[in-house]
Amino acid sequence: MVLTALPSASVPGREQHDASVLSACRPAATASADPVVRRGFWYAIGDRPTVEEVDAAASRYGVVVLNPWETWALDRIKQRDPSVVVLVYKDLSSTRSYHTGPLPPTGVAHAEADPSWFAVDEAGERIEWDPYPGHWQMAVWDPAYQQRWVDDVVAEVRTAGWDGVLADNDLATLGWYDSALLAGTGSPAETDARLRDGLDALVVRAGQALQAEGRLLVPNVSDARLTDGRWASHAAYGGAMEENFAHWGTDPYDGFLWDWGPTGWVTQTEQLASPGLTVSVTRAAAGDDRTLRYAYASVLVRGDGQDYWSPSTTPAGDYTRPESLPEMDLPLGEPTAGAVRLSSGAWTRTYASGWAAVNPTQATVTLTPPKGAVDRSGQRVTSVTLPPTSGTVLRVDCRR
Repeated sequence: MVLTALPSASVPGREQHDASVLSACRPAATASADPVVRRGFWYAIGDRPTVEEVDAAASRYGVVVLNPWETWALDRIKQRDPSVVVLVYKDLSSTRSYHTGPLPPTGVAHAEADPSWFAVDEAGERIEWDPYPGHWQMAVWDPAYQQRWVDDVVAEVRTAGWDGVLADNDLATLGWYDSALLAGTGSPAETDARLRDGLDALVVRAGQALQAEGRLLVPNVSDARLTDGRWASHAAYGGAMEENFAHWGTDPYDGFLWDWGPTGWVTQTEQLASPGLTVSVTRAAAGDDRTLRYAYASVLVRGDGQDYWSPSTTPAGDYTRPESLPEMDLPLGEPTAGAVRLSSGAWTRTYASGWAAVNPTQATVTLTPPKGAVDRSGQRVTSVTLPPTSGTVLRVDCRR
C-alpha cells in the first residue's frame, strides 16, 4: 500500500469517489459521540488469561471467549463492563480423553460419553483427530448424543451466567482431521454429508435450547461460503465465527481470499451482515500487518456493526495471547454510509471520523480518500495506492 500527498484533482485512469463521498468530511470532534467502538474479539482459549489481560479486555474487546473453567474471568469482565459479550468455549464434534476436570471444553465429558456416541471408521475403530491427540470424533448425528450435549451445556451456561456458547468445530468435512470413512459410508462425500447433516441438526437443537434461555449460540462454521445457506442457518441463534477470514495460513504472499467468484471474498464478507454476532480471525505471520489490514479493512467495509475481529500471529495459531492491530485503536466512530463498490472492484466506506478501503482484486488500484484523511501519524493523505488483496484504514479530520 502506498499513501501519497498528491493533488486531489481527477487523474485519468484512477478511481474517484462520487461527490457525496468526497464531501463527507466531518470534524474530528464528531468521534467524541462514540470515542471507542470496540471491534476486537479475544479468543482466549490457548492459555490461562492473566488478571492484567482480563482487566484490559473490558475496554478493548466487544466479545471474549473463555474456557469453561475460567469463570473468575467471566465475573471480573462483567464487573467492569456488563456489555462485553462473554462466551464459553465448547466443542460440538469431539470429546477429549486428556481432560478429566469437572468443566470440559466439550459438550459431553469423555468419561460420561456412551460408547455408542463415538464415531467409528470402516474397521470399527474410534477416530482420533490428527494432529490433536486425545480428541475423539463423536457421532454428531446421533439424537442421544445431541440431546446430552444440549442438556449439559445449557445447564452449565445457566449456572455460571455465560452470555452464550462459542461452539467450535462445526465441520464441513472430516478430512481436516482424518482421512477415514465413517462406518456405513462409501466415499469421503458420504462421510462429510453425514457429518454436516448431523451438525445441522445439533446446531438447531442447541440453538433453540440456548435461545429459550436468552443465551447465544455462535458456532465456528467451517468453509460455510462453499455451501449455500449454511452460514445463515447456523448463525440464526446468535451469530457465527469465521476462523479463516480473508486469508488462510501464514504465508504473506499466498492464501488470500479475493473476488474470484461465488465462493470468494464477496461471498465470505456477505457473512458479516448475517443476523447476530460475527466473530472472525485472520492468521498471518508476525509482523505481516499488510495481510491483517486487508482483513480488518474488509470487516469495516462490509460489516453491519455486530462484527468483531482478531489477528492471530502466534506461530502455532494457538491463541495464547490477546492480539490487536494499530488501526483498531483509531477512533473512527460509526459508519455514515454503506459500502461502495467501485468500477475497479475496490470497495470503500466512510465513517464519522474515518474511511476504509479494500482491494479484493488481482490488480493495483489508486483511490482518492475523502478530504481531511490522515494516516496514523497525522500526515495528510490525498491518494492511496492499493496492491492486490490489500486495504487501508484512515482517520478523517476536516481541520487538516
